[in-house]
Amino acid sequence: MYKLPKYFLILATLASSATAASAAATPVVPGQVWALDDARGPIVKFTDCDGKLCASLVALGPDEVSPRDIRNPNPALRNRVVCGLNIITGLTRSSKGLIGGTIYDPQTGQSHPMRIDDRTARPKILIPFGPFSASMAMLAPAGAMGKCPA
Repeated sequence: MYKLPKYFLILATLASSATAASAAATPVVPGQVWALDDARGPIVKFTDCDGKLCASLVALGPDEVSPRDIRNPNPALRNRVVCGLNIITGLTRSSKGLIGGTIYDPQTGQSHPMRIDDRTARPKILIPFGPFSASMAMLAPAGAMGKCPA
């Protein structure tokens, strides 16, 4: 019986692992709806915004206290409704996922640079803070909690 060279088996194993890993990736694309942080919201819908990926708030999370942008640093914007607001903007595709974006948090009125690592089965938002970064899970929504009014 012919025996395959050891290096061939190693290469075949590595190739099948790489294929399995890429097959398990869940790229974030326009039209998708994701719950941020946990499956109970807030919920965003991704769309194309002039060739870049953005996401608007389509449902409020259980901790959302106001449907208005009351903590916005710009007083002229504090009365705007957060439902429908693009809270994620400016993302472009790279080998590291989606990069170059900004996320706005209506609960604090703060914007942060961010990227999305969607090279795995469960995408996550990464927000850099100095040498560290915070991550936020992106999950399938678990219902229509706090849905924005039509």
